[in-house]
Amino acid sequence: MDYFVTQYSIDSPPGAVRAVLEDTIMQKNYPATAGSKILENFISPLDATVITKLEMAGVSILGKTKTDEFGAAGLFNAAGLFYTVECGTNNSIPVSGAVAAVADGVAEIALCNDYTGMISEQANRNGLYYIHPTYGTVSRYGLIPAVSSMDQIGVVCRTPADGFRILEIIAGYDPKDGAMFSKAAPQYAMRKAKPGDEGTATPCADGNPKPENMQSAMRENVLVAKRGGGGTGESEDEESAKCEGGGTAGTGGTKYRTPDSGLRIGIPVNVFSQGQDTSVIAELRRNYKTVDFELKYFDVFAQVMQILCCAELSNNITRYDGIKFGYRAAGFRNLHELYTKTRTEAFGYYTKLAAITGAMVLAKENYSRYYDKAMRIRRLITESLDFTAYDAIVMPCAGVPPTGTALNAPPTSLAPDSPPTGFALDAPPTSLAPDSPPTGFAPDAPPTSLALYALSRLCGLPSATVPFSGGGVTFIADRLREDVLIQCIH
Repeated sequence: MDYFVTQYSIDSPPGAVRAVLEDTIMQKNYPATAGSKILENFISPLDATVITKLEMAGVSILGKTKTDEFGAAGLFNAAGLFYTVECGTNNSIPVSGAVAAVADGVAEIALCNDYTGMISEQANRNGLYYIHPTYGTVSRYGLIPAVSSMDQIGVVCRTPADGFRILEIIAGYDPKDGAMFSKAAPQYAMRKAKPGDEGTATPCADGNPKPENMQSAMRENVLVAKRGGGGTGESEDEESAKCEGGGTAGTGGTKYRTPDSGLRIGIPVNVFSQGQDTSVIAELRRNYKTVDFELKYFDVFAQVMQILCCAELSNNITRYDGIKFGYRAAGFRNLHELYTKTRTEAFGYYTKLAAITGAMVLAKENYSRYYDKAMRIRRLITESLDFTAYDAIVMPCAGVPPTGTALNAPPTSLAPDSPPTGFALDAPPTSLAPDSPPTGFAPDAPPTSLALYALSRLCGLPSATVPFSGGGVTFIADRLREDVLIQCIH
């Protein structure tokens, strides 16, 4: 199977960790397309910070994988826009090249920007994990921007041990990104615990892990976590949380810590009551101390996400005009025609829809009604969370897409200029189409995948999506509390 847009010819050292990059992460002297024709023949002039850190740790980067255009399809529940690859036993499920490469064992980990939750859902369907770090802990320098307030590089992995070790490598302050936390890198996990071991990592002089420690730690597949302490790497107490990576790709299940861990898991009953498998709730209650609560504003999560994401994406793609780099249309007679023809020919359907929707909600006559109101609700959502009542929140994962939504896209990963045949946009996407204003969810409408993965993106919280026999769940912790996620997964 061809997972790659660009595959590198490299000889990986024996035992080296193999990684792939979503084609939104720039690597110097290699193409970077973000899945769009608009970046045709664009060669990156720089290395993303995460690439520099991976290379310093001795990780072998195999190449850049296929992705949908700027991630815009996920805003409209268009899962079928992803490539259909023969990925293990799930060969009828559309997945991105990054997820497929990890699921099929081509690479141990993949780095992606999953602001819509689509990558998380695909990972879950294939028995993989997706770790989404706290916003501002992993540098976005060298990441092609889509939705700046939610863009965050995360990790697709076969075991949580691998994922958190990679996260520790790529996390840490970067002056090139203006939205970072403190200069000290967080401590997640590094090496196998020994008697009297407090779980600290062995860093290089610059704070990055030593390559030899990285390689051995990944192969040991054991985690030792320290509490983040606000991202400083200093323990809030003397206890370390130990866990082993559970589950394997394709198994569709994972182990969880028993209630003696003391973790309190918040179950949003208004979310799980909307058609979710009751066996998931029963399993959670057996394995955790649970706290039932109502997740406020959940009925408008998808609308808020769509308004804010479309507004930011619309703004970010204004730089693609055919002047300085990327695709340029032929046959234009003036500057206006150059802009119009280039963007019309190069952008795919869902990127155009997002751009038009974003322009609509940012227009002077609509700004207060849509964008400003969405920003206010975003703040209310953040303020409504009470992490003194629970240590983590659990959310269900979306279900498998309807039969027939998968498409066989061309190998260049360029989005089509029209939506998939027979694919109907669900509400709320339909309600935000450019020719009609948002109308809102019905109170009893089932949650969409965009709503289910919105909480961590809107609030900048860390989350881990894990495979589960009842359909998969996502654990969400407070800011800089990835240690809680590590304790959740056993």
